Amino acid sequence: MPGPNFLEQPLDASNVQVYQPFPPSRQGEWVAWGCAAMMLTVGILRQDALGRAGLGVGVLGILFLASALLIRFGSWMAVHTSVSVDGERVCYSTPFRRVESSWQEVEQLRFEPRGASWRVWVFCEKGDFHFDMPAVLGAQTSHPAQVGIEYGEQLAAVIWQKSGFEGPHPSGTDWVGDPQTSQDA
Repeated sequence: MPGPNFLEQPLDASNVQVYQPFPPSRQGEWVAWGCAAMMLTVGILRQDALGRAGLGVGVLGILFLASALLIRFGSWMAVHTSVSVDGERVCYSTPFRRVESSWQEVEQLRFEPRGASWRVWVFCEKGDFHFDMPAVLGAQTSHPAQVGIEYGEQLAAVIWQKSGFEGPHPSGTDWVGDPQTSQDA
């Protein structure tokens, strides 16, 4: 895969910009809730007819319920995740974690190829975080899903340019940028 060619686009990052993931699809969650409700109904009907619900129905019902709850939790996390940038810093925020660093504290960016997209790792003195570039899953289907951070290429370019990096270099299958790369270029 060729290197990340989106890093050199012209930008205006002087004002605060907030980047968020695409809203997740709710189809899987609704299917899981429907299956859990169906198992509950089958268990009740079987209880009335046979006098017992059966272990398999209970286990399946619990698995579908757990699936629905985990999908709901993942959706909630995605909706409350953001990366904000301004003239002085980058801030990654989720309901459980926050990493805020000035541009001088960004130590390295690593770009991992992910199919037709990229995962961007941002390593800072105060912690690290990653985000995925936008991609379309199931483009040939009737319900394609958009995943990743909306305008992720622009976000990666802002972090790259504000941190003062130049020309990423290959490192295995990844592409890496760090202060040494900038000084050697």
